[in-house]
Amino acid sequence: MELGGEREDSAGPSRRRVGRLCDALSALLFGVLITVILASFRDYGITWDETWHLHYGDHIVAWYASGFQNRAALSYHSDYLYGGGFDATAALLRAAAASGSGGGLAPYDVNHLFGACVGVLGIFGAWRLGRLLLGPAGALWSALLLTLSPVYYGHMFSNPKDIPFAAGYVWAMVAIGRVLLALPRVPRARWVQLSLLFGAALCVRVGGILVICYLLLALGLYGIHRALVAGSLDAAFGVTARLLASAGAASLGAWALMLVAWPWALLDPLRHPFEALGRMTAYNLHHRAMPFGDQVIRTTEPPWDYLPRYFLFKIPALHWLLIALAFALGTIALVRALRARGLMRADLRRPLLWFVLLLATVFPPVYAIVRGSTLYDGLRHFLFLVPLLAVFAAAAVVMISRALARLRGGRALAALWLAVVGVGCVDVGRVMVELHPHQYVYFNRLVGGLPGAFERYDTDYYGETYKALFDGLYEHLWATEREEFLTREYTVTGCIPSEIAREYERQNIRFTRTAGADFFVGYQREDCLHKFSRSPVIVRETRQGATLSLVRDLRARRRPSAPASTGRTP
Repeated sequence: MELGGEREDSAGPSRRRVGRLCDALSALLFGVLITVILASFRDYGITWDETWHLHYGDHIVAWYASGFQNRAALSYHSDYLYGGGFDATAALLRAAAASGSGGGLAPYDVNHLFGACVGVLGIFGAWRLGRLLLGPAGALWSALLLTLSPVYYGHMFSNPKDIPFAAGYVWAMVAIGRVLLALPRVPRARWVQLSLLFGAALCVRVGGILVICYLLLALGLYGIHRALVAGSLDAAFGVTARLLASAGAASLGAWALMLVAWPWALLDPLRHPFEALGRMTAYNLHHRAMPFGDQVIRTTEPPWDYLPRYFLFKIPALHWLLIALAFALGTIALVRALRARGLMRADLRRPLLWFVLLLATVFPPVYAIVRGSTLYDGLRHFLFLVPLLAVFAAAAVVMISRALARLRGGRALAALWLAVVGVGCVDVGRVMVELHPHQYVYFNRLVGGLPGAFERYDTDYYGETYKALFDGLYEHLWATEREEFLTREYTVTGCIPSEIAREYERQNIRFTRTAGADFFVGYQREDCLHKFSRSPVIVRETRQGATLSLVRDLRARRRPSAPASTGRTP
């Protein structure tokens, strides 16, 4: 088994041909991905966090534009505890779109397109990390498997917090990899890149400080190894001290970049970020009940297996099979390398990078479990680990194909292996098409798919399906009571924030919180699907036979009609 990267893949004409083919396929993948995004970004609904982040971005821009007189960004909701890198940039893009000819895109459409582009940057980061570790083939499979991670793809369009952090996190791992593979003499340009990429993660979520800790740990282990090899601490101290000094300078640069779009932290650059980190670690503002298998739990008292279950069920089973194979094969490869060369003679730079990636993947959820952190919304707050999981899965594809290719008749065996993995990828892609545009509600076959998770685990916890639901209501009224629809005003109430509901108002349909509304809209959370259960359902938003949200007719005068469905059912 091999764990080689770019240099290894560039050796020999056969590897070069494979590398060129993989690069061509990668270009095709990104071309298709961008085309699909441009064609579909308007399909996605507004999620609960988006409104707050939209306003927070406007407040940050106003803070600068007013000469620091407009102080709304310093106390807005709980968003002031987060870096505003994504939000402030989105606000500037919305302003540019609004000033463009023809009126430009609507504000939420701008956010969705920008968010999708940031998500693609995260996929490109996985591509770059895969290339660093396993060459062009690793890059291709890393990008493909992350694209085929429904929970990541579905969140790209309407999650202004977790996807930007995921993109920053994977690029920070790329920066760490480039530094570790260049040891002991790291070019200055790589430290500058590391500083910028660290800052990109920190300017979204201060928890990105973990990446600095990973790097310092890796450099410390490298220094210990050098000391053991040289048999002297003095021999390794100079190199290690120089590396740690450079890492410290890069970290300070990243810290400064973080502060640019974070007004509250800028007021106290040392104390406020760590205060925010402590408050986010012990976050308890969302205290509510939620389904978890056959029981109902509290967000503030999650069982130890909350995250393991959600990771197991929300990541495709194909990915988990590949990750298990990668772990086994990587362990075998490491043991063989150490036996062949011994610890003292081994080049630990690449194994050290794999160790850092493993630590960066395992430590955050383990820490949350041990600490008993508040957990909700599935694995949304841990989406930043999904790109790394895709890279690990890609490692198995590449390592096994290379191992098979060295056997007699190996090319055919390697082709068969890739074909089997390809079939698995097509199956995941098929499910993503079925779920569109609600890919983030995906559950894998280990729990029985979306039907098996329905009302046992959170599905549309973010309210993204309401856009399609309102569209379905308009279509239903136009089809069933057209004359009345043209002459009267209808009112809608339900389990949806007022500001978001008003984005879906159209013509003579208005949202209200007062009693006597004509229709009720509900989704799974807070038992909203079952409220007003005696009123007939006239519209359902369904996928794979599971009801994600619905409209009930509350009017005293009922018309007998079959429920309309806006979703695709088997």
